[in-house]
Amino acid sequence: MRNVPRPPVRQRHPRARIVTADASFFFMMMVKRFVVPSATAVCLDGNAPLPFKTDQFELAVSADGWHYLDAQALFLHELMRVKRPEANLIMLHVHNRAVPNYTPGRPFALDEIMRLLRQTHASPAVALNERAVAARAWSHEPGDWPFDHVADPHSQEFDLWIGELPSKTHGANAGDSSALGKWIVNPLYVRGSGSGGKYIRQFADHQYQQEFSDLTLLLPEEVYIDAAGLEVPFDFALAPRRMILFVPEGY
Repeated sequence: MRNVPRPPVRQRHPRARIVTADASFFFMMMVKRFVVPSATAVCLDGNAPLPFKTDQFELAVSADGWHYLDAQALFLHELMRVKRPEANLIMLHVHNRAVPNYTPGRPFALDEIMRLLRQTHASPAVALNERAVAARAWSHEPGDWPFDHVADPHSQEFDLWIGELPSKTHGANAGDSSALGKWIVNPLYVRGSGSGGKYIRQFADHQYQQEFSDLTLLLPEEVYIDAAGLEVPFDFALAPRRMILFVPEGY
């Protein structure tokens, strides 16, 4: 069986109601306009109680935000409150205080995180080594859930999975039309000069380049793209070697 990508959550659960939240109105506007137009976008302060009823969500995800909050314990308590008892809580890209970071925020060390999870009754919980999980995601070998990549005190970032660990699942069927899509150029690339299809890797600013310098190990400095080739149906054989993102038209 080939290692084929799993379709996005929106395609796997087309009737699901998605609620996205951030303190930034601009970010929420971009989500509504370009990422998930059907989502309910809410501007809120993560340092205050969340404006949602108890036991409402079947899945809760926090990405690259926990370490930038002041009331981190409150935020965790609130996420545990608003999700259903059987629902999972996933916290992606949590900074480790034991390892230097360009934009650290207010990070925890691993033992502090696990202690807070116990105090919040957020169990079972596992802290994953984010870089190991990401490396596996780029692998050409078939794989399922990466729970063997448990974080250690020196992991630069953690991914926290709180709740029931899912059973192994298989990838999407290659013949499933719902997984088809259109190739879009990674937004880290800008069109080069001239009329050819050359795109050059370019970070948004110096700080972004410092923080995500590891991307240079994965993404070439230049790529050549045939515009007509972008319109062909999704090729699953290429999926492990490409990044597909939805970006504004004419980006």
